[in-house]
Amino acid sequence: MTTGTVVPLNTMRIGNALLHRSILDDEPQPFDPSYGVTGGSDSDLLTRLAQKGYASSGVTKRWLTSRLIANA
Repeated sequence: MTTGTVVPLNTMRIGNALLHRSILDDEPQPFDPSYGVTGGSDSDLLTRLAQKGYASSGVTKRWLTSRLIANA
């Protein structure tokens, strides 16, 4: 997969995903605990986000730096 390719809904997974916090503002409980240890809550979240018009795209190589600010 080349960088920028939109990931089809049936192959989405959340491993190493980077989301802007505001995307989850309408998701009071993004990961459904009813899935337990069987998995699937990540696919469920990405499906709900896709239904709202969000898309996931692949990135083959990326360096990420971030400045963390401690809570006061």
